Amino acid sequence: MTGTVGKAAAGRFLLRHPEVQVPGAAALAAAYRRPTPRVQAGQVLAERPPSAMIDTSDGTASDLLHLAEASHVGVRLDEERLPRPEGLPQAAQAAGLDPAAWALGGGEDYELLFTADREFDARAAGAAARMDVPLTRIGEILPEAEGRWIYRSGGPRRPLAAQGWDHFSAK
Repeated sequence: MTGTVGKAAAGRFLLRHPEVQVPGAAALAAAYRRPTPRVQAGQVLAERPPSAMIDTSDGTASDLLHLAEASHVGVRLDEERLPRPEGLPQAAQAAGLDPAAWALGGGEDYELLFTADREFDARAAGAAARMDVPLTRIGEILPEAEGRWIYRSGGPRRPLAAQGWDHFSAK
């Protein structure tokens, strides 16, 4: 995936709670107010297209679930590998939340979440430099029969479930 996740949710919280001071607060607020479209990253990726790609507008977990369902695959998401911006842990703590809640379900980050073959790893550093955005491997695609899971060290795996915006909810 490109960039970092949870920044828009943290930015929204910080704008509503100006008394909370965290490192990188201005960048988090800016990420909420004016998200950066990953056009250049999409163009670089299109040169050798990924097998599937979606943006994280609805939240990383929800959009990964959309991708897995549409592709009829399983997935293993390593929660601790989710790239998080500076200040996210402190903002989440001030909100009384686990930072993973925003990284998995915050939404509105508009990062690109994509699948690529293992050969992409050899090109990832060069691609990231051309995109001018970091890339992070956050998990792996599995056969559909193996399920869709979130893993966290020292804890049991848990089912990958929608944790972001639901277009069909009554909220």
